[in-house]
Amino acid sequence: MRLSDLRKSGHAPSLFSAFLYFDVSFMIWVLLGALAFTLQLNSICQPLN
Repeated sequence: MRLSDLRKSGHAPSLFSAFLYFDVSFMIWVLLGALAFTLQLNSICQPLN
């Protein structure tokens, strides 16, 4: 399978939007993973009222 065959096999806007959706979802997942420690510390340090 060549790259040119792959480009012709799908609807270009659908392929682009699927890639964009995956990319944004992965970016949010990575950012939340990096912030998890800070968010956990903030919830532990605050007193419960």
